Amino acid sequence: YMVYRLFGKTMLLVLMFAAGYLLLPEGFGGAGENWIRAIENLWFSTDGVFGRPVEVVSRIVLVFIVFGAILQRSGAGEILLRLSLAATGRLSGGPAFAAVTASALFGSISGTPIANVVSTGTFTIPIIKKVGYKPAFAGGVEAAASTGGQLMPPVMSAVAFLMADVTGISYLSIIVAALIPALM
Repeated sequence: YMVYRLFGKTMLLVLMFAAGYLLLPEGFGGAGENWIRAIENLWFSTDGVFGRPVEVVSRIVLVFIVFGAILQRSGAGEILLRLSLAATGRLSGGPAFAAVTASALFGSISGTPIANVVSTGTFTIPIIKKVGYKPAFAGGVEAAASTGGQLMPPVMSAVAFLMADVTGISYLSIIVAALIPALM
């Protein structure tokens, strides 16, 4: 009933067809699976709902999230903002460029837009507003910059780790290939 209410008839039909195929005996063209075994595979193995992405996050990404939180608490966000302001402060719209640059720098070590906004946004939004831009524009620049900052290597919001794990390509090759599009 909830699938129908939330997702509609099409999703309910797909779910019913999949369950029917799974439980239908092999003689009738189904998979012939036991219901208990199907539930165990879907929920308690790395082949189901909690598959490879959750495994990679728990094994690798968690370390980088903790690292980003430590850098945030140690004042790394302020240092990155000062570097960004020094590089872009003299340009027209310098604070907005500094927000983008600081978010890219911090995003390269945190990999998460939320930590990025919290660390760089607390400094960049007031500076952008101080120059004369509207508060909504300042918030929009920071939100867009922080979202884009998560794509910056080496962390890349866990995607690089998943790509390396799934494809078998080395992590270093993936982040080198992602550097040019991320800078664009």
